[in-house]
Amino acid sequence: MRWWSETTQKVFDLIKANPHISRKQLCDELNINPSAVQKNIKKLKDQNAIKRQGGSKGGHWKIIRTEIKR
Repeated sequence: MRWWSETTQKVFDLIKANPHISRKQLCDELNINPSAVQKNIKKLKDQNAIKRQGGSKGGHWKIIRTEIKR
């Protein structure tokens, strides 16, 4: 069971589908501003759902957990 907003869930799903997706690509794909993408990524990181591996240019996202419970 997930307790994320619809946008956070979409960010997670896009990262899961393409671990090399950039924040810019997330903005374009979801048609939201960079601060909204950053806020949703922070939620996912704070809940240990995702983690960034490597640098901003050659890195990728790693899925840690797919289920978040309250």
